[in-house]
Amino acid sequence: MIHQAALAEESVWREQTEHGGAAEASGARKAGTCSYQKYKKVERSLMVYIRSHEGQAGEGLSQQDVVEWYLNQQEQLDNTGKLAAERKLVRRIIQRLIHTDKVLFVVQDTGGHSVDSRLISVALNISEDT
Repeated sequence: MIHQAALAEESVWREQTEHGGAAEASGARKAGTCSYQKYKKVERSLMVYIRSHEGQAGEGLSQQDVVEWYLNQQEQLDNTGKLAAERKLVRRIIQRLIHTDKVLFVVQDTGGHSVDSRLISVALNISEDT
């Protein structure tokens, strides 16, 4: 039953992230999208990092710190173009984790011009094996 749920979730994910049929046939992807497996890998990494570094009070971590930590873990980002693309992708994944999947939430929005300054945390009802 769990396997069927995972397959259904992956199917929905693909429908939401794939570009139109012609681009799909040529192997091109819409900018800022990634595979379901990559999405889940980033999600798990961010959840583990946030939970292990935010302390007992669940006060959250700044989004900028979380993004920078993730990028520092990626050894294959050997030029500024790849780094910038990965930074944009991780920010988009965080947005989806907050607004669509409800895995992360904003603890404190500092009201600045950048979302990087807000504090984020993992929702209490979410386990790391999602």
